[in-house]
Amino acid sequence: MKLQIFIAFLLFTICAYSPSLAQYEAVVFDYQHAYFNNGQPLKAESYLLFSGAIRSQVERVEIAIYKARTKHEKPLYNNIWKRMYGNVEGTFSMTCNYKLRGNTEYDIVFDYFRSLTDIEKEKLKTSIQEALDSYLQEAFYSSGRKIKLLVSKKLVINDLNKIVNSALENYRNDNEVVFQGFSDIIKRSLKNLSGRRLRDSEAAHLNDDNSNRKENKMEGRAKLYEKRLDDIKKLTIKEVEQVLNTHLLIKDDTRHVSDYPTTSTIHLLSVNAGYGAVYLEGNTQDIAYAASPYVGLSFPLGNSAFSSRFWTNSAISIGGFVNNFRDKNGNDISGPIFGRPYYLGYGYRLFRFVRFNAGAVFLEDKLPSSATLLNAVQIKPFVGISAEINLWLGLGDKRR
Repeated sequence: MKLQIFIAFLLFTICAYSPSLAQYEAVVFDYQHAYFNNGQPLKAESYLLFSGAIRSQVERVEIAIYKARTKHEKPLYNNIWKRMYGNVEGTFSMTCNYKLRGNTEYDIVFDYFRSLTDIEKEKLKTSIQEALDSYLQEAFYSSGRKIKLLVSKKLVINDLNKIVNSALENYRNDNEVVFQGFSDIIKRSLKNLSGRRLRDSEAAHLNDDNSNRKENKMEGRAKLYEKRLDDIKKLTIKEVEQVLNTHLLIKDDTRHVSDYPTTSTIHLLSVNAGYGAVYLEGNTQDIAYAASPYVGLSFPLGNSAFSSRFWTNSAISIGGFVNNFRDKNGNDISGPIFGRPYYLGYGYRLFRFVRFNAGAVFLEDKLPSSATLLNAVQIKPFVGISAEINLWLGLGDKRR
């Protein structure tokens, strides 16, 4: 009868509960003092909503969050605010869908962008073009009748990409168009140019004097070499213009917030008290089991702020049974070392205060035939249901 009541209670408690809606904690950034909410720590384990004052020229704000003293690494989170057409307000506002950990320090970087003037855009184009032209001029050379590369074609493409990406590092555009690297057209052009012969018949029309004098032929080949190299130079800047012809923004200001703290988070100890059944022996036709109240501790495998519901509700559970068991012959069954059966298992939280447990129970047979402790110890499966209470330990940083 006990087993039927236990199973009915277990089935009654199994159900799911709906997740709570995400809420954002308002965070106001003070540019002058480089702190948030008048110097208060940032709220840990919560979604944040950053806002702050900006000048009218600012059209874009980027935020990047790093673990403290790791600004040269990839940011943990970044987001963008863009000024919409017609928006003349002097503030920005953007969400942070990344939950910060408690008792931790972070570096936060704000970048402010404004539009480029036509003169600035033209200077940028000229600067990139001169850098590309200079590199290509040094990468190729003419050995009289043949064009050769000083380095591999792959290295040339990599270097050209670096030149452009470095030049555009502090620029953005409304359409989020980024330079993806030079195309296969440029790669094929480099391949075709490298090793190409400078034929006198092709160079003849480039000379002012079409005579067959040696000096004129050399001059014609030199002009043909420069013409072919110039063709590649024009192709490279044409591909870069796909980015340059957009509405470009330039990084006008940067504000760093270093080693900024978060609020402390509570440390919980989960105490369980419940009722469990232990399989002793037998089959489905003649099963022997025992049941008793138990108490124990649960150690969660996940944090609700950072883990999925499954891992948040999952825990490793340990504890002991209040009473010893008796087999079908009435023999006492306790546990090794502590004199009571104890368990180790997996626990899953079904409700806020209800946890299902399953695992192994360590038993000790007290029969005289059990000559040694090794022979006396048994490991049996169990299932149980328990009420769970979280006790705050009050450990850690006292920041609030």
